[in-house]
Amino acid sequence: MAKYGGWAGKVLHVDLSTGRTWTDDTVEKYKEYLGGTGIGYKVIWDEVPAGTKPYDPVNRIIFAVGPLAGTGAPCNGRTAITTLWPTCWPQPLVATGHMGGQFAAKLKYAGYDAVVIEGRADRPVWLSIVDQQVEIQDARRLWGQGIRRTTEAIAQIMGTDGVVAAIGQAGENLVPMSVVMNSVSHSAGGIGSVMGSKNLKAIGVRGTGSVRIAGNKDEWEKLIKYHLSLLGANNQHVVPSSPQPWAEFYEPRSRWVGSKGRTWGAALRPIETGTCEPHNLNRIAYRTNNAAFFNGDIAWQYTVRGNGCTSCPIRCHTMIKVPSVSAKYGIPEVGQNTCAGLNFGRACLGPGSQNRANLAIGRAIRLILMNIGGAYAGIADMDTIGAAHKISMVVAENEQESPWSPYHVDKGFKREESTVTVLSVVGQTEIADLASNTPEGFLYTITHTITGIGNGSGMFYSPYDLNLTPTEYGHEPVLLLPPSAAQTFGKKGWTKDTIREYLYQHARVPKGVWAGHSWFKNHPNMLAPKWREAPSDTGIPIVFHPKAFQVIVVGGPANKMSYCAPGGRNAAVTRSADKWR
Repeated sequence: MAKYGGWAGKVLHVDLSTGRTWTDDTVEKYKEYLGGTGIGYKVIWDEVPAGTKPYDPVNRIIFAVGPLAGTGAPCNGRTAITTLWPTCWPQPLVATGHMGGQFAAKLKYAGYDAVVIEGRADRPVWLSIVDQQVEIQDARRLWGQGIRRTTEAIAQIMGTDGVVAAIGQAGENLVPMSVVMNSVSHSAGGIGSVMGSKNLKAIGVRGTGSVRIAGNKDEWEKLIKYHLSLLGANNQHVVPSSPQPWAEFYEPRSRWVGSKGRTWGAALRPIETGTCEPHNLNRIAYRTNNAAFFNGDIAWQYTVRGNGCTSCPIRCHTMIKVPSVSAKYGIPEVGQNTCAGLNFGRACLGPGSQNRANLAIGRAIRLILMNIGGAYAGIADMDTIGAAHKISMVVAENEQESPWSPYHVDKGFKREESTVTVLSVVGQTEIADLASNTPEGFLYTITHTITGIGNGSGMFYSPYDLNLTPTEYGHEPVLLLPPSAAQTFGKKGWTKDTIREYLYQHARVPKGVWAGHSWFKNHPNMLAPKWREAPSDTGIPIVFHPKAFQVIVVGGPANKMSYCAPGGRNAAVTRSADKWR
């Protein structure tokens, strides 16, 4: 190994069924395979028989890193975790999850390039790795605990120089999409349930070694500085989000949000990010604040600093301090993550990493509908063409920029409560109005968009809802307003109720148009009695009652609105989420 740099030199094997541990030589067996993912695939190929299922004891989980991990090379803190993936159907496939954080470097400092887990323990256990000392520890007292509490408990044993990768209750209960997470906020999806199937709650690592650099040290440092000079902000955004004296261009959608006047307001001493000139390599970390990018400028006042993975200056994690959560939920007032929860701002219903939490929830719900409800195409899902929104219609309300009370408060909940609302919709129609600057202008565009009889706006429901009680509103369409449009309404004194009433009175379809539809031609008696004798030019509302319109503020800049047609006579359901915390 003396002639090789980067590699620690050993691959650790752990058989949880027998308690046996042993090592292989990395270079001898794996040097032809690129990085941690290459090691993982080689192990699966050599050691896992064809036909093995993800939760079989003979399946392996390989935590592996590449030769740059633990060195000064920028952005080297990735751990590749390879196994038979439990989310692949009908046949499991080999796949790799990736997590950042400190785990990769700590594993290398302990003297290992990979850890290969096999077998199944006869009780819940966790794996302790302290340099060459490897022990399988009892984890029965940790089973049933969440990732944060498990991490805190093991960290007290490992010490402040250690790192913990743990699963929560979802992994224990073999939820296929469950994660393993290190340092409380760096996760790899799809791995948690495989660890749970092996009764492995966590892996704790502490190392006191180092990584050998085989080449010339001066050339190595020169290469690192050149690499740093090429970096931008998070997602490699290389122009700032606002005008800067040094920048030829700027782009509001960039994650390079640091600028003069923007301050980490919750730091021990407030710190201004400044203009972050690209040549100043010591201020790369000031460029990114993902909490502000995703949640708006209000996040600056809660920002303590940036954080991130080993040897990465980008600092895509934002550490925020919210004192009220400690008293309310009994959790620390300081927390950190890279995605800062559900997105309610720009592109909140779109693809991309800004919607990682939204899409994860949407995909989880879709998997439940498929695996429990049988909603596979051609089986229980008989959709003609299909729609992408079946996995992506998850969003948070933009309460900070709304001129009105939050949606859940309108539903009778306390403002400080966290709630979840489920609405039934069949589609999404974009309403673009970049010219209007009055409530009436916006509503003119909205009413003429939502009254098409083929867009699901009530063609099959509202004209003949015969059995509704005074407290029922029938099907409930959703109007999503961006903050700028909502604030235009608010400044003119319009409330959600006045918007609903306007839509009820103006978003109407002439009876003659209704009657000309094939459905009513074939079922003339389905039309509600009060409309049957009305003249053909009588406008019939597309909802049963003004309250049926659900008005919610979401999104970022510009006046692009969205209308979600209702999916049947299903009212919105809102429930408190606080009891599940």
